Order: sequence, then C-alpha cells, then structure tokens
Amino acid sequence: MNKKHKKLFLKLIKDPFTFILLLLTLSLVLFFYKHLIVYALIVFFAGSLSLMTLKMKVKFSLGHVFFLSMVIAKEMGFIWALILVIAGEFVPKVIVADLDLKTFILIPIEIGIAFIFATFNSVSILALGFIIGLIYHFIGLVLAKIMGDSFPELIAEVGLPCFMNCVYFFSMAGPMSSVLAFVIAA
Repeated sequence: MNKKHKKLFLKLIKDPFTFILLLLTLSLVLFFYKHLIVYALIVFFAGSLSLMTLKMKVKFSLGHVFFLSMVIAKEMGFIWALILVIAGEFVPKVIVADLDLKTFILIPIEIGIAFIFATFNSVSILALGFIIGLIYHFIGLVLAKIMGDSFPELIAEVGLPCFMNCVYFFSMAGPMSSVLAFVIAA
C-alpha cells in the first residue's frame, strides 16, 4: 500500500460515520454477493495453482480445473464454468507459452463436458464426474500418444490428473456441491 492509499485508509477509519458506512457497505456486499466472492476465490485458486505447476521445470497437472469446472457447472451454471476453464487453465497456459495441439483439443472438450454437467445437473455428480472424467482423460492419453509424449510426460500430464480427479470426485464432489449450493441459496 503506497502512502496515498494508506493516508486515505487511515482517514476513513478515523471518521466513525465513514467507518460504519464502509463496514455496512462491505457487509451488504458480502451478504448479497457471497457466491461471487466464493467463485472468485475458486477461480483465483485454480488459476494460481495451474500457473505454479506450469512454471515448474517438470510440468504436471493436478486436474483441479476439470473437477472445479464440473462442480461449478452443476451448481452455478455453464457460463461460470466456462470462465473458470478459461481463467484457470487456458490463461495460465498462454502466460507460460505452453500451448500445443492437446490444449486446443482438450479445452473445448472440457467446456463441452461442463455444458453437459450444467444441462444434467440433477444427475449425481459423483457418477457423472467419474465416468466422464475417465473418458476425458482417455482422450487426453490418446492425444498424448499421437503427439509422441514420453512415458514420464504421460504420467505427469494424463495419469496424475486422472488419478487426482478420481480422488476429487470420490472425496470432495458431494461436500463441495453442498457448500456451493448452500452459499448460492443463502
């Protein structure tokens, strides 16, 4: 925080009326828009984690964007999942210049799967997520083999995310859906 902002902040805190008005405004924003705040935190987490893993010397994927986009699509809708996939997966790949043919094929497939989750949101996220996740990762495996990826790359970019998505869907899909549904409904 620079001096100008610090001075303004201290001035706001010293005036009781302004401070109460600021707290009231912040409380109203948190009350009425808490689902957007939770969503923004999820997008920030997903994008940051993707960027961090892409910047490492050994590139690997944790598959978190796939899982989070499916939960978001089911609970919040397709557009929110689309934004998550773009901000959490595509933008980090653009930033580190890690764009290849797999990216341009798998991201549209992931967006299509998010549309399926948003459309069939009454179906169990566990069953649908697990089955469609395996199909998605199988397509990724076929693409990686066609592109000539080595065995370690296959493990890091297909095997690990497939395993992690199984873990995510079996351990966190239900609780995360419940939390998001509660936050949106409240």
